Amino acid sequence: DTAFFTRRGAPYARRFPRPVPAALVAARLVAGVEHDRTEVVVPRWLRAAMWVRTIAPGAYAAGAARWG
Repeated sequence: DTAFFTRRGAPYARRFPRPVPAALVAARLVAGVEHDRTEVVVPRWLRAAMWVRTIAPGAYAAGAARWG
């Protein structure tokens, strides 16, 4: 949730997914570094998309093309 979309001249218009506050992303990244994690996923529900991308890359690509 930053000024990225406003600065590019097209405000974020989607209802889902909602923008994530930058402070939350920063806090999760710091926690990931502190716990020596190789990956940090924010928001956490995106782990499901990562799982689908790994297990079924074709289905992931089709979904990304449709909703991405």
